[in-house]
Amino acid sequence: MKTFKLQPASKRMGVQSFLQRSLMMMAAIMVALVTFVACDSSDDDKNPVEVESVTINQPAAGVELVAGGSSITLSVTIEPANATNKSVTWSSSDNTIATVSSGGVVTGLKPGTVTITATTKSGNKTADFTLTVKPDASVQPIELKSPITENTTLKDLGLDVDYFYAGNNFLIVENNAVLTIEPGVTIRFAHTGKSGGINIKSGSTITAIGTSSNRIQFIGTNNDKGSWAGIRLESNSDNQFAYCDFINAGNSYHSGTAGIYLYNSKAGFAHCKLTNGIGYGFNLASDAVRTSYFSVFTDNVVEDYEIPMYLTTDNSLKALEPLDMTSDFTKNKNVYIQVSANMEENATINQTTVPYYFAYAGIAYLGMSNFVLTINEGVTIYMGDGKNISCSSGRLMINGTATKKVIFTRLPDSGLYNWGTITFDGPGSVIKHCIFEYGGKNDGILNLNDRSNLTLENVEINGSKWYGVRLFSGFKLSHSNVTLKDNLEGNVRYGNNYYDFLP
Repeated sequence: MKTFKLQPASKRMGVQSFLQRSLMMMAAIMVALVTFVACDSSDDDKNPVEVESVTINQPAAGVELVAGGSSITLSVTIEPANATNKSVTWSSSDNTIATVSSGGVVTGLKPGTVTITATTKSGNKTADFTLTVKPDASVQPIELKSPITENTTLKDLGLDVDYFYAGNNFLIVENNAVLTIEPGVTIRFAHTGKSGGINIKSGSTITAIGTSSNRIQFIGTNNDKGSWAGIRLESNSDNQFAYCDFINAGNSYHSGTAGIYLYNSKAGFAHCKLTNGIGYGFNLASDAVRTSYFSVFTDNVVEDYEIPMYLTTDNSLKALEPLDMTSDFTKNKNVYIQVSANMEENATINQTTVPYYFAYAGIAYLGMSNFVLTINEGVTIYMGDGKNISCSSGRLMINGTATKKVIFTRLPDSGLYNWGTITFDGPGSVIKHCIFEYGGKNDGILNLNDRSNLTLENVEINGSKWYGVRLFSGFKLSHSNVTLKDNLEGNVRYGNNYYDFLP
């Protein structure tokens, strides 16, 4: 049996001290190494090499980008070559013409010119490269044939002109068919007789909804005013147009055609533009039973027409309700909306970018029997020569304000004629902050009959050819802050008495 001798305590402590010293030296060496590496890495981070410039390299000679999905890959040169971060981001100025991936792959979608931009993440340096997407020679415009009798969708073919109609008449859509036109489509009406257009018959529908960056275009055979007949709607279905351009549409004046002609129909228009036609931009008409309406009317432009919009005699004033200040009618030969409509139901008129012209073609007055006509702040109404408004048993509610008065006046620059009279026979009309001027051709500007009950607040009555106000027995009148001046036969007549102020 082996026996072991214990070393003396002093010797055992010496061994331990040696081991401890060795371990401590190794640890110090490791700390020094880690510190050296850390210091070296920190120096790199503190001194990155920034990008000074970026250039997009030219594609190889003969490489073309063709509409319909062909692609090319772009690369960049970064200066200096030892820049720490050489990554870039890519963008396209028009994603409807061409898109670009994160790797610089450019894909052509439709003909056009587009700018591709590379932006460095280091230094935010940019480079642009402009390229042209060429048409696909294998794709040709499609000729449309009339009539369209079943649901049809027109897709964007990526061409300058995707579809054309060569008939010397309207392209008819009938038999309850739905014609859908997708964003980016261009239709050309190619017949030189200028009578080509689209006619949506009763029961059928057209839906032409573009986008802000991919609009739908309807064009003629050339850029002449009125080079095609326009769109004729005879359908009360949900016809909708958005982001559409109607260029050179409408070539007849004072007739049943216009850039857009609604007959007994309903349609919505948003962000659309009608330009460079002859006659009316919009013409709303109806028979004695039905009427035409706008379901939506916002942010549209009508320019370079004789008259931007016309409401015919048998249509309802209610068709005007969607109009507001978002649409621009100011760039036409006659800067007003012409109204010859009658009161078929309650209606409200709002301020637009131009006044209204109450012409009443073929009739002497606007009759308001049993209906309420509301005219809101800021509206100006031009009255035709000798034309009248008869409130009958209806009511006229004028809601002007101190800063946006309602104005009834004569058509500017048309001679010194006077319009006629507004006659009150029924109860409850209220007129606030309104100016009546240059009326009273054959009587007072305002006539109050025996059944009338009228309230006037902050009203001016000026420039009558006869009287400012004519009163008949049995009237009721409440008034405050009413002024009258320059009324040739007197300010107020009641029976055989004349007043300089209201009694």
